[in-house]
Amino acid sequence: MKLEKILFNQTKASDWNSLIKNFDVTANYTFWQLNYLTILNESIKNLSYILRYKNNVIAVVPLFIEKNNCRFQFATGDEPIFSPVLKKNITKKEFSDYLSFILDDIEFLAKKYNCHLARFQFSPLIQNHIDKKLYIDRGYHERILYPDWYIFKCDKGLIINLNKSEKEIFKSIRKGNRANIKSTEKSVEIKILDKDNFSSDDFKEYIDLYVSEKGNKRSIKAFNFDILGIKEGLEIIFLCFKDGVLIGAIAIYQYEEKARLNSIVKRSKIKKIYPIHFLIWSAIKHLKCSGISDFEIGEKLIEDPEVSISEKERNLAHFKSGWGANSTPWLKLEKFFKS
Repeated sequence: MKLEKILFNQTKASDWNSLIKNFDVTANYTFWQLNYLTILNESIKNLSYILRYKNNVIAVVPLFIEKNNCRFQFATGDEPIFSPVLKKNITKKEFSDYLSFILDDIEFLAKKYNCHLARFQFSPLIQNHIDKKLYIDRGYHERILYPDWYIFKCDKGLIINLNKSEKEIFKSIRKGNRANIKSTEKSVEIKILDKDNFSSDDFKEYIDLYVSEKGNKRSIKAFNFDILGIKEGLEIIFLCFKDGVLIGAIAIYQYEEKARLNSIVKRSKIKKIYPIHFLIWSAIKHLKCSGISDFEIGEKLIEDPEVSISEKERNLAHFKSGWGANSTPWLKLEKFFKS
C-alpha cells in the first residue's frame, strides 16, 4: 500500500481547506489555525500533512515539533497536538492500516529530529476517530503528570447541545448563572466581531483589555491572525460594554457545525455585574441561530483523589459545569521515545 504525504508547508490555504472539507474536524484543523500556532510560538516547526491513497485523501495529521528545555518534542507549548483524523466510512482494517502508517511515521520523525516526547489530544467534538488501543500498544499512556496544569487534570469536555430549544438550554443552566445573566443584560451592550461585522476600533479595545488584564503575552502578529480568522468565519469575538467601556470579551472558534470557547478576559474590579455570564449566553443564542449544533464550553475535572486540585481550578471547573452541558471523553495521550 503506497501512501502519499501532502505537506502543509507545500499546500495553499485554499487547497488545504478544500481537502479537509469531507472530514469530521474542528477549526483546529484548518489552514488558519495550523498556521496560527507557529505564529504564537515561532520556535515551533510545522510538520503537518494530509495523507492520500490513490488520489483519495484519507487522513489529516496535525504535527508540530518544538524545543523545550533543550529537548525536542511533538507538542505546542507543552500542550498536546490535536490527533490525526481519518476519513469517515472506512473499514476497521483500513482504519488500523492508515493509523499504523501515521504512528510509524511519527516514530520515524522522532528519530530524525531526536524527539523525546509526543503528546496528542482527541477533541471532545470529534468522537469517530479514536482507537486508543493502537496508541497504547505502541507505548502511549493516558496520564500526563507534568506540567501540573489544569488541562491535564481534566478527562472530559463539556458540550452544549444547541439543537435543543433556546428555552430548554436556558432552563438547563445553573440557577445562579441564569440570575447573573438576567441582572447583567439590563445594563450592558453586546458587540460581535465576525466575518460580516468587524470594527477595527472595537478590536483595538479588545487588544487593550487583553493586554491590560493578561499581560503582553501575545504579539501584534498573533492578534492580526485573529483578524484573519474572523474574516474567514473561523473565529468570533463577543464584546461586552457598560457605559461605553469594554468590561469583558470571549473568543470562540467555529467550523461547520462545531464551536469551541477559546478564551475569556474580564476587566478587574467589576462588581455586581457579570459580563462573562452574559457573553456566554449571548454566544449560545448567536451560535444556535448560525447553525452550530455542538458548543464546547470547557472541561470537567478528573474524579481521582490522588490528583491535587487547587481552589482556583475547582472554581473554574464549577463555573464551566454550570451551563447544562453534556460531558464527553477528552482523551490525552503521551509517549516517551527511547534515545
